[in-house]
Amino acid sequence: MVFSSLIFLYLFFPLCMLLYFLPVRTSFSIPWRNGVLIAFSLLFYAWGEPMYVLLMLLTAFIDYILAIQIEKASSAGKKRALMAIAVVFNLGFLAFFKYTGFFAQTVNLIPGVELPVPRIVMPIGISFYTFQILSYIIDVYRGNAKAQRSFPKVLLFLTLFHSLVAGPIVRYDHIAKQLDERETDPRQIWAGIERFAAGLAKKALLANTCGELADVLHGMVKISYVAIGGYAHDSGRSSRVAPKRKVVGELRERCRRPEITRRVSGVQVAPHEAV
Repeated sequence: MVFSSLIFLYLFFPLCMLLYFLPVRTSFSIPWRNGVLIAFSLLFYAWGEPMYVLLMLLTAFIDYILAIQIEKASSAGKKRALMAIAVVFNLGFLAFFKYTGFFAQTVNLIPGVELPVPRIVMPIGISFYTFQILSYIIDVYRGNAKAQRSFPKVLLFLTLFHSLVAGPIVRYDHIAKQLDERETDPRQIWAGIERFAAGLAKKALLANTCGELADVLHGMVKISYVAIGGYAHDSGRSSRVAPKRKVVGELRERCRRPEITRRVSGVQVAPHEAV
């Protein structure tokens, strides 16, 4: 599911917001809203990767336990050991999915070696949620954040669909307070709607059109359309992600001025990438 798809625009997000703002008792509002966001975030991820939802849940639970144990550790040596376990566990999963095939292909370059090259489907967004949960573990290890005792809140921090598959990586201390209490300003909602519409227009009208034109053009004209399409794609992505965060809380943006750099070599564009 992508943010510009019809099923997201006309079913998923409206239903999520309808349930999110459903009138409930004040004392129950935050648990209810957190539960709605967790359910829809898992559904959002399962739409593209139904099997790998279990992997993400396993990762979240193990890191939830490790963070608590790191905070409880009675010595610096034990903390370092638990931190090392967390790093090896998370990066091990990431390396397995991203580099197993590459490693086998590299070894096969040695004369006489013929290892089978596994075709492993990499889970969507595994890099984002791996480094996001690691940032939480590191903050707990350094004493910059307290270990969260509620697993649903850790799960919400890790799986929030606004940034799950395309970033940005969110620091736990930037969102910790909002897991327990947050208020929604109607002006924020309206500003979010306006910005989302602008981002959708950039994606549908500029990025997609420039991408199609770049396929049939050549030379500097092609480069120009690729650059424009890349800017519209990245700018539109930020404008589609940020407003949803404004509706349910306030998170930092991935980038405010995408594709702006002092050097041409710093520009990376991907107008065909659908987010």
